[in-house]
Amino acid sequence: MRKLIVSVLLFVVGIFGGERVRAQTAPKVPSGFKVFVNPLEGSNRDLANMLSAELITHLAKHGIAVVESVDDADAVPVRG
Repeated sequence: MRKLIVSVLLFVVGIFGGERVRAQTAPKVPSGFKVFVNPLEGSNRDLANMLSAELITHLAKHGIAVVESVDDADAVPVRG
C-alpha cells in the first residue's frame, strides 16, 4: 500500500512539476483507482479552490476517480 501511495504522489507532483517531469513516464494507475485529495491551504482561498478544482479535473480526465472521503479512497496523501 505504501508503494501505491508513493506512486500516486509522484503522479500528482508530475502534473505540476514542469518540463523535466513531462519528459518522464508517469506511473500506470489501475483502472477504477480512487484517490482522496486534501483541500489545499493558503492565504488566497480563491486560488487554492481553483487549483484543487484543476487537479480534480485533470485526475478525472485521466481515469482516476476522486472521492470525498478518506475511507473510500485507494490512496491518500501523507504529510511528512
